[in-house]
Formats: sequence, structure tokens, C-alpha cells
Amino acid sequence: PAAESGWDAAGLRERCIGTAVHRVLEGLADSDPLPASCGEAERHLATLSLAQAGLPAMDEAEALAEVLEHVDRTLADEAGRWVLAAHPEGTTEWTLTALDEAGELRQLVLDRRFRDAETGEHWIVDYKTSRPLPGEPREAFEAREAEAHRAQLAAYREALAAIVGGPVRSALYFTALGQLLRFP
Repeated sequence: PAAESGWDAAGLRERCIGTAVHRVLEGLADSDPLPASCGEAERHLATLSLAQAGLPAMDEAEALAEVLEHVDRTLADEAGRWVLAAHPEGTTEWTLTALDEAGELRQLVLDRRFRDAETGEHWIVDYKTSRPLPGEPREAFEAREAEAHRAQLAAYREALAAIVGGPVRSALYFTALGQLLRFP
């Protein structure tokens, strides 16, 4: 049985969708102008990303529709467009090497990093494809996600602050909801 073998089809599907959403957003970041919605290039990149991530072909059509829905929701959201817009020092999937609390080297991959031209603030935004559980209030979902990712974002902020020499702001961006959750 699947449970005994460790096979998790739903988990694989969600990981593949998350990987594809990240790849398509990476492809769109810093585009000027940003499109209003996904086009053929984004559809092609999403299809390729799903296949490369290991999604079984029989699940592709439904997963592709979900990936494009996440990206379209991001493109339709003012905060999502702000995150993806061309910014000074904008990078995507940027890898840093930093020391953790134990003094061990650790690779950190920042989904989106930039400096806001208006405020001068440095930002790190981590994309999340998660959504509230059935019946879960949005506030409870936000609190759960904030707690789950607090340490990760703190490590990212600390590493980038050491490079830029000043404070760094961070946020989670929920592509399924078209919502930016800023951290203090």
C-alpha cells in the first residue's frame, strides 16, 4: 500500500505545483511591463516545470490549471504585482550562504529580494502556495503560517542585513489567496 511504502501522491502533487508556481513567478519577476495574466510562455514554463518536478502525466492538466490560477491571482493582486515588479537590486531564487546558530554553514534560497525604490527598504518575500484548511478562519491560517515560517524569515533577514548593512523587511506571499503577509 501507498502508506506503507512512504508514497504520498497528494504531497508530490503539492510540491510539484509549488515548484512550478515558483518557476513561473521567477520568469515573470522584473518584467516591464508585467502581463495582466498568464500567456503561452507561462503556460509552457509551467508545463515543463511540472514534468521536471516529477508530476505524473495523468495529473498534469489539473495541476497546470492550478499553477496558472496561482500565478493569475498574483498578477491580479496589487501587492503581488509590487513583489514581481522591476525593483533596484531585484533578484529571484537568490542563494546565500550563512552561519546558523550552531556555527554551521547553511544555504538559504530567497524566493524574491529587492530594494523598494520609493522607501529604500530591502525586502525578502517568500512565496507560499498554501491555503487555509477547510473551515479555518483566515486569521488562524495567517497565525499558523507566520509561526511556521518565522525562524526561516528571521534567518533570511539576518543574512541579508549583514550584506546590505541595514534593516530588512520580510513577508510571505500566498499565491492561492493573492495576499501579502508582512512581518514586523
